[in-house]
Amino acid sequence: MKLKRKIQMLCMSQIIINKRMVIQMIAGTQAIAQAVSLIPSSVNLWDDDLRKDAYCCLGCKKEIKRIKTGLGNLNPLPSCKCKIDEYENEVCEREQANRRARQDRIMKQSLISETLKQVSFDNFILRSGTERAYSEFKSFADDFDNQTFGKMVYGTVGNGKSHLAAATHHELYEQGYVTLFLDCSQLFNLVKDTMNRNSKITIMEIINAAISCDLLTLDELGSGCLTEYEYNSILYPIINGRMGKKTNYTTNLNLKELKQWFAKDKYGNPLDHKGRMLDRIIGSCDIFENIASSKRQEDAMKRLGVS
Repeated sequence: MKLKRKIQMLCMSQIIINKRMVIQMIAGTQAIAQAVSLIPSSVNLWDDDLRKDAYCCLGCKKEIKRIKTGLGNLNPLPSCKCKIDEYENEVCEREQANRRARQDRIMKQSLISETLKQVSFDNFILRSGTERAYSEFKSFADDFDNQTFGKMVYGTVGNGKSHLAAATHHELYEQGYVTLFLDCSQLFNLVKDTMNRNSKITIMEIINAAISCDLLTLDELGSGCLTEYEYNSILYPIINGRMGKKTNYTTNLNLKELKQWFAKDKYGNPLDHKGRMLDRIIGSCDIFENIASSKRQEDAMKRLGVS
């Protein structure tokens, strides 16, 4: 009796499984029928000679020709361009998201002042002497993909160089590019912090982020005095690694003064007396002077009532 009962239970289980399979097959058949109904009438899916046939992409509803090969009846189906584009876009979006995540980790450090975080082209005040600098950076941001060189602007302190460079950085970041803005003095201080055992970031992460981003901005290049470590372990790897990529620079020094800044360290020891660093910079940048006076000094004079 027990054996007979087990046999009956097995039979019932098989019947239930078969019913489920039938239901799934019906559902699958209905889905196929619905898909086939969307295929253009010009496409013959039932031709015996598939080498003369085409198939329909259910994504974009376009007719795709089969590939003819010399392998007899083997007839591979090419991927539709819409599927290829979809896959490539997904890969690009993932890569961009990963790069953004890495850059955002760096940007959490104080490498751009709170004031410069708020600047834009819209809130830049055009004054006499700032016209070219504004035009250069604005056109650079508006047509970034077609730019061959970065920008290097020099001039007196406080005349809007950093404002325009930061505005370019923000504008391109909003457009989806990976951009990094590094104040040189703060960069050197940050690197010192990485030597702390508890630091959450390494010097190689900073350098790699600076090299790999779409646009790097080095602000206040030439401020302070260089050490051999800052030159050899920070600036040279970054600037050399940016060759062929777009980098923007701001500096208060003219080219002659900048060459002298690179030539010796703070103790007078030789660093780059041949000017190879400056040569790399000027070979990858459009260089121009912002001839405007200091906006901060102008504002101070107005407050004092001095015209």
